[in-house]
Formats: sequence, structure tokens, C-alpha cells
Amino acid sequence: MSGTKIKTRIEARTSLINPIKSDITYSVIIENEYSAIDLKKWFRKAFKKDPDFSGVSEYCLKKILEDQFKEDNSKGAWSKRNYDYVKYLCKEDGTDFNESTKESITMSSMIVTGLVAFEKLNAKPKTNIELNIKMLEGYLNRNFSSGFGMIKGSNSGKKSFNYSPHHNVRAILALIEINNIGYEIKEKLRKAVKRLEVDIENNFIDYNEFIELGKPEVISAFHKLFSSSYGKAFNFKKKLKYHIQETENFLIESYSKIYRTWGVKDENLHSESIDKALFLLSDLSLDSIHDNHLREVYIDAVDNLLENHLITVGDNQLAIPFVIDGEPDLAATIQFYWILLKNINYSKNFERDLNKLANFILSFDLYGSKINEFNYPWYLSSIFLINKFYKDI
Repeated sequence: MSGTKIKTRIEARTSLINPIKSDITYSVIIENEYSAIDLKKWFRKAFKKDPDFSGVSEYCLKKILEDQFKEDNSKGAWSKRNYDYVKYLCKEDGTDFNESTKESITMSSMIVTGLVAFEKLNAKPKTNIELNIKMLEGYLNRNFSSGFGMIKGSNSGKKSFNYSPHHNVRAILALIEINNIGYEIKEKLRKAVKRLEVDIENNFIDYNEFIELGKPEVISAFHKLFSSSYGKAFNFKKKLKYHIQETENFLIESYSKIYRTWGVKDENLHSESIDKALFLLSDLSLDSIHDNHLREVYIDAVDNLLENHLITVGDNQLAIPFVIDGEPDLAATIQFYWILLKNINYSKNFERDLNKLANFILSFDLYGSKINEFNYPWYLSSIFLINKFYKDI
């Protein structure tokens, strides 16, 4: 079948207006033994194998649920693994590590996005995911005071609430994903949006500050919200276009043409180059970007991962590491697969290696010795976004 063109439902999607190459449509080119249709069936089989719900989806769900805090003020939030993640980055960067590091509203927002997609699937194991989502709602309730932030403790045992525009935006994104939220959460969502509107109207948000801190993923969170259908309903409509443009300008300026990623320096290139790219490419998508220059930047970052960081694993398998020259990482590979899949309309390069990446994901030794020290749950959660994509087409 090598080199044979086939027509699939994916091709039908590519015939829509393409902001980059609007006059081009194309068929899927079969490079391996599996066609795009076979791949779809394969994923469906992996996700619908009842009653055991076996395979990679079961593994990812297990790791995600284990990662949720079940006690103290952190109860309901993710991620227990955030401690290891931040500690590793601090060690690599040579910066001080705060031993009190615990939960993350950002990671919680990413994980609940996957869990909501999971809830929408027809085939589910006998696991009450709604309870886990309600636990997150409870956590957000406790970390709310006219807007979302974090409750922090001190050595004296006293606790203080620190409002953060970034945490507020990530919390709003999490709540938007949750369809069956109660009245209390809806009211807090309304108030959180109102607080954001106040921040916007009074020019309290300084995007340049986030760039100086090496945190372009904060700006991508604002862009994700502003460019969403929910963002279009904000009261600051007159300023919405301006802020979308501002976030896109900063994302362009903070992109390194040398390293082909965002927010890294020589000292953290090894540890954060791939991670930063995966993070921002996940927040953004080519159909949410307005500026053609940022679209070019986005595609360049994806192409860099495709050209320089893919690892050949056995026959017809490709994977991506979490760090440069690292071992194949299941979670990073799942996240990268989702990035390619959600942007498949825009570039032939994006679909070129999908089958080989899928081969790695679905044949991975989930309980063997190949699981490395990373394999973070906020990336594993994208397995459910992948399945929902195939279910919906």
C-alpha cells in the first residue's frame, strides 16, 4: 500500500478553508501498513475493550486518578507529580526549590480537560470520574476570593490567599470544561470572569512580566481563553481583539529562532526545550491563531520536534522524549500526537508520522521497565482528547 492515496474523512476536514494554504486539499498518503481508517479503528478498539477497558487508556486513567490529592487543602487538585516536576526543573536550572510545592491549578486544568473528554465517551470503565471532578470543584471553591488564586501556608502555620491573574485564567479554563457544574461553581465562574474583566479594564496584566520570568505558557493561557467561544462573550469586547493581538505579539517575540521553542536559555535548554514547546503547542492551535507570523512560528516549533527530536523505537515506531536526548516518553508522545492530530488540517508534515507514533503508544510496555522518571499525568490525559477526536469525525 506504500505511496497509495486513499480518501478518508480526514481529507474531508482538510477541504475546509485553510488559513495558510486555502486552495490546497490533499489525501492521506499511506506510508506504513496502517491506513488512517485502520488507525481510527485501532484507537476505538483500545478504548472500547469492555469490560476491562484494558490498554493504554486504562493505564493513563489509573495514573491520573492516583495523581489527585485526597487530603488537606490540596484535596481535589492535581498534581502530586508536580513536586517532582518542579524539583527537577529547579535542579537543572540551578534555582532554589520550594519544598512546600504541591498542587497546580495549571496542571489541574490540563487534566480535567482530558477527563471531561473521557466523560463524553460512550465506553467508560466503572469509575466515578464525576466524583473526581467534583473534588476539583471543591478545591477551586476553597481557593476563591473574588477570583482564583492559591492558599499558601507559612512556617508559623498561618495561611494566606494570593490572588493571581494566571491562576484565575487557568481556573476559568478548567470550569469551562466542566459541563455539569453546580450553581455555586457557576456563580464563582461568573465572579472570576468579572475579576478578569476588572484586571483587563484597569490594565493590571503585564504580559512582558511573564516573558521576563520565562513563563510564556502564562500568555498562552490568556490567549487560549480570549480566543475561545467563551472569551468572545466577555464584557470587554472592545479590548478583546487588542488582547488577542497583544498575546500573539508576545508569543512571537518570545520564540527563539535558534532553539525553535519558547522561554528557554542555554542553562535550561536540555530540560525545558521540548516541554515548553509541548505546553504552548497544546494551549494554542492553528485555528485559534489570528496572526500569520505566529502560525509560521507554531509550524516551525512542530517541525523542529518532528525533524530533531523523534526517536525510532523498533519497527515502525516513533516516540518523543521529555528532555533533549532523553528516553522515549509515553506521556510526551501522547501529547505530541494530540498536537499533530488537532492541527492535521494545516500541514502534510503533521500527518506523516502519526501511524508510527500511534504504534509506539499502543504497543508500549505499560508496566515494564521502560517507564522513565517523567511520564507526567497532565500529558497522559490527552489520550482521551485523541479518542474523542476519532469518535467525533
